[in-house]
Amino acid sequence: MIRQIYNPKQTGQNIAYYRESRGMTQTDLASAIGKTESIVRKYENGQIDIPQVALAKLATVLRVFPNMLIKFDTENV
Repeated sequence: MIRQIYNPKQTGQNIAYYRESRGMTQTDLASAIGKTESIVRKYENGQIDIPQVALAKLATVLRVFPNMLIKFDTENV
């Protein structure tokens, strides 16, 4: 059986990748989603979980599907 495990660090790296590819700073992205730069930095570093509402806003602003941001690892159990 294979189990999927949420990978917050890789999710944060995906957010940073799409943010940078759009020419945005962390401050720009924070302003666009109604959060502080500190929160965006923590999302990108995988330090805090991203609420579903924030994930939806991130995806909209970055013009991607939410599943393009989220990363899961798999493991055999």
